Amino acid sequence: MILVFKEISLIFVLLQWGTALKDECFEAASTLSYVKSCPATESELNHALSKKHCEVLANIQSCTEPENFRYHCVLNSWNNSTVEVCAPEILSQGFCVRFDERAAKLQQIFDEDCTLFANPCSTRFISSDILHYNECNRIVKEHKKLSHQSPIKGTDSQIIRRNEDLIPTSPNTTSTANPQNQNKGNETSGLMTSLMISGFVSTFAFNIFLCGQFLYRSLKKRSKF
Repeated sequence: MILVFKEISLIFVLLQWGTALKDECFEAASTLSYVKSCPATESELNHALSKKHCEVLANIQSCTEPENFRYHCVLNSWNNSTVEVCAPEILSQGFCVRFDERAAKLQQIFDEDCTLFANPCSTRFISSDILHYNECNRIVKEHKKLSHQSPIKGTDSQIIRRNEDLIPTSPNTTSTANPQNQNKGNETSGLMTSLMISGFVSTFAFNIFLCGQFLYRSLKKRSKF
């Protein structure tokens, strides 16, 4: 009985792991672009929406339901720049939101509680409601101010400079990485996609094997009676 329970628990864990992997959305990562700032008013937001055209990709992407694939303007992976991205919206529990470029998905920044800001956000809000937690963008300003006052050496400094170089110099235009960086990004995305597919296939095959073992042992026990 204990052995059967352990097998069922293992199957449940594997299924949960597979579900977590599905949260990744490389179709969202392909829409990423760095911007100097996020919309702060309704008119600015409407202008950004009309330029990004997330609704077009929403109807062909496979990450989520079309109505949940929305425009976002959030922090980048390192919290030192703002990015525009079309991505599956998430529910925040009162924390700022960023787009993790490596994980290819939106996530909450648990050490940035926006309910404590001067203009606090709600304890629960949808990530696509970017005007609701616009003050989270001040994190970028504080990060840049700190980096200018205390230059960081090593890898972190290189990461900061690399991402600041991606920010457009013209206030009316957006920018993405140069062609060389884009090629590297495409190669990385292709590799990660291949690994994802291999992981899903391996997990599916392993789940079938475990289920078969479980059924075989159950039938074998019944035949003894």
